[in-house]
Amino acid sequence: MKNSYLFVGLLLVAGLFFVNRVAAQNSLILKFTDGTDRGIPVSNLNKITFSAGSMVVLKTDAGSDTFVLSDIQKMTFGLFSGIGEITVDKTTLCLYPNPASTYIKLNDVVDERDFNVTIFRIDGVQVLTQKLQSGSDVIHIDQLSKGIYLLKVQNQILKFTKQ
Repeated sequence: MKNSYLFVGLLLVAGLFFVNRVAAQNSLILKFTDGTDRGIPVSNLNKITFSAGSMVVLKTDAGSDTFVLSDIQKMTFGLFSGIGEITVDKTTLCLYPNPASTYIKLNDVVDERDFNVTIFRIDGVQVLTQKLQSGSDVIHIDQLSKGIYLLKVQNQILKFTKQ
């Protein structure tokens, strides 16, 4: 049992060492057995220790988090955005269909005036800007390549897949 903790600890230390050399890996991502995920930015990690069936994460701001190892299903280093459910005035803003091939629609745009919609590739490159008029909710995406995109509207960000 101690050997497995040592092995996991060595993997984490090796991961922290290499994560500084790979720009895309910004977080330690913990996937829990209840299906939830938690991302801890690598820049906030100071030290990770294992003791009595727990993992203790000491942060650079002198704070700490403790996790029960049996609750952790998987630990990886990667991108973690932390974008959760987005609400506007107690109404969930979402787009459909998702995945889409020629267009997407917004279900509940609460703004009474014209507004801009911006679409970014998953790597952050802006690929489309469109001004939507009041009452319009269709965004044509047929010119986009297949992939995952982020849509920014009214300071909200939504994810969709282009087929």
